[in-house]
Amino acid sequence: MGPELSGVALDVCCFMKGLETVERERQWPARSAKLMLRTALMALARHYAPPPPPDHGRRRHHWGAEGFRPEIG
Repeated sequence: MGPELSGVALDVCCFMKGLETVERERQWPARSAKLMLRTALMALARHYAPPPPPDHGRRRHHWGAEGFRPEIG
């Protein structure tokens, strides 16, 4: 998420500060902490759950029938 966004995420999520408190401490305009927190959490979610690679419209298929994989054990 980077140093630009980590501060607001830590303040709200870890130190349990309210959005108004964060805005007042950082001298941000009203309702800006909400946008910054949303951006930080989206970056964090993207890092831990990257989107699947595009398949460019191709279907995935396999040649085996149902249960074609051998069982080990």
